[in-house]
Amino acid sequence: MGSRITYYTENGIYEIAVNLPVPEKSYQDISAIVDGEEKQVTVVQTEDGSTVSYDFSKLDLSDTGTFPNGGMDAYLVTAGGETELVGDKTLSRWVGTWESWETYLDPSGTVGIQYPYLNQVWQLAYQAYMAAFQSAGIDMSATMPDVATLQAYWKNIATTKDVETIEIAPGGRGSYAIQWRDASGTGLGSGNYVMTGKLLKGFEGAPAYVFTAQNEDVNNSYKYLIAMEPGMDGTETEPIAKHYHFQFGSSHEDMLLENELYNSTDYGTNEATGRPVSSNLKNSQWYTTAIDAESTALAKYNVILGMHQANKWSSLPNTGGSSSGDSSGGSSGSASRPSASRPKASDHSDNNKQSSDTAPENSTPSPNPAAPVDTTPSGFADVLSCMYYTDAVE
Repeated sequence: MGSRITYYTENGIYEIAVNLPVPEKSYQDISAIVDGEEKQVTVVQTEDGSTVSYDFSKLDLSDTGTFPNGGMDAYLVTAGGETELVGDKTLSRWVGTWESWETYLDPSGTVGIQYPYLNQVWQLAYQAYMAAFQSAGIDMSATMPDVATLQAYWKNIATTKDVETIEIAPGGRGSYAIQWRDASGTGLGSGNYVMTGKLLKGFEGAPAYVFTAQNEDVNNSYKYLIAMEPGMDGTETEPIAKHYHFQFGSSHEDMLLENELYNSTDYGTNEATGRPVSSNLKNSQWYTTAIDAESTALAKYNVILGMHQANKWSSLPNTGGSSSGDSSGGSSGSASRPSASRPKASDHSDNNKQSSDTAPENSTPSPNPAAPVDTTPSGFADVLSCMYYTDAVE
């Protein structure tokens, strides 16, 4: 391409004719890795001499064969040695006020007044969970002898480290503001966050998303947020509060096995068990959980019941409908994994879902004979995961 450069000097104006190479741009169908799987995508390819680069911003996210959730999700795309996060990279799906599930682990005090059926719910949850282990040939009565032991276990792995509520609202310039508060409502930290990464396998083998605070004055304890997408299983008659698992921290290195743009589900092998590592989280036993604060008490009770394979309530006691019944779980007595479709934070609570690579419906899980059951507290955490995710024992 011919161009002219004009120079203005004290002695006059001079023009120089030059030939500048113009990068060639074209749409190309190429092979790319999309969320860990090889796909064909159409990208804008730029050739500048011997350098070839790709523009992922023009990807057709309406192609649900390649991008299953369309423009409502974010995807890792790798081509030409470059990996980018494309799609909806905001916290729009997390907007709301969320409260720590840790609140419901102790029915005494004010929470027991606000939720008067918590003791009954936990009794039903405990009975159902122990029955599920028993059906799998695992006797947990010595390790988990009563409800208090189960609650203490959850308090240990679900601690929110003094965070009581999380408020998420639209911020400026495409970011979303997060306010972290303690039980008194005092702010622990705040910031404007954007999505910077994705874990193809996070909590319970489901995708999770990495958000990074953009303001330098953020409390460093809350610089990074890793969260599942909020989900809610259930029906109009048996509602379950929308909720999600999350972690927060000051360092990627402390939280992740691989970086936030790692476009694979191969996280190596656990040397102790010989099994593939099932999550990109370094601490996959930290199950911090947030529940929609605006949900009804019934929906919040059903989170506890559903997580432990107990029958979910359709109404509160003495208000009609089914509320207590027996403690067995739903229409299927087996523990199962979420469906292969888009996993959500509450998939683990619906024991009627079945993945294509699990045993037939109504079968019961059994311990892996190559991995004897460890009944120590840490071992119990593995067993809990195994009840829902047969490959999650690490």
